[in-house]
Amino acid sequence: MTHANAPLTPTGRLRMVHRHLHDGIPQAHVAAEFRVSRPTVATWVARYRAQGEAGLQDLPSRPHRSPAQLDPVLVAQIHALRRERKWSARRIHHYLVS
Repeated sequence: MTHANAPLTPTGRLRMVHRHLHDGIPQAHVAAEFRVSRPTVATWVARYRAQGEAGLQDLPSRPHRSPAQLDPVLVAQIHALRRERKWSARRIHHYLVS
């Protein structure tokens, strides 16, 4: 399924890529025709060249991992301070960094 804000479906992307690769239309002209930016055309052309039609599908928007995620031990400590001492986030922050 295409993202809600995606200007083109995978079928539209394929048409756009074919206009450039098979019809020989410059990327800037294809971009104007499909009402997208030239870098957008370049992105889809590169993905098509690398992966074929499968590359024109949407990628998941969810990250593979969350590197900024807090350590579970720290999260448990924060929850305990909130529950037992009724401290605000600011107070907990100052307590933990000192």
